Amino acid sequence: LVYTWAKFGLWESNYVFADDYGQTDMPEGEETWDGSKPPSFHPGVIISKTKPQPCDQEVYLYLLRNTSSKAYDIDFDPSKGCERPYVVQPVAYSNMLLVVVYTDCHNANDYKVTVVPEEIIYPNASLACQKVNDGLRRRRPKSCIRSHPRESEIKDRCGRAAGIELHAALLILVVISLFNNINN
Repeated sequence: LVYTWAKFGLWESNYVFADDYGQTDMPEGEETWDGSKPPSFHPGVIISKTKPQPCDQEVYLYLLRNTSSKAYDIDFDPSKGCERPYVVQPVAYSNMLLVVVYTDCHNANDYKVTVVPEEIIYPNASLACQKVNDGLRRRRPKSCIRSHPRESEIKDRCGRAAGIELHAALLILVVISLFNNINN
């Protein structure tokens, strides 16, 4: 009963008469829209319908494995031809690397190093066909998966996002506060 009374706004009596003090939606004398004439909109307001397209992009990056700095130091020997010569050295007292690439080899088939992402073009570019090819179906695990040894506190909480205990505690708190307000 108290919950219903509070939910309908009867707890505070000044909210019951709130409509008496408000303004009407349209001032007097303004035309009302009857639906016969289409309203004029700015073209920028109308949302254009788009067809979803895949926009996967890829970038080739290099992975630095943390070993001694001597493993990265490669001396360039120009007598070997146009192999891709490079020197990678960590910069002392920082988290940066110094990468030096010898670019005097004028080989036309040389790979261009860039960090600009390139779009992946799929043979069948429709999104529905792409979903079918990727096998996106997933099924729910049959049991609670708790494999980490430091996560023992979740052993009985798998799948129980909200329990009844919290609601009962809130109800008891509301009842106690009501009795305190009535007694004071």
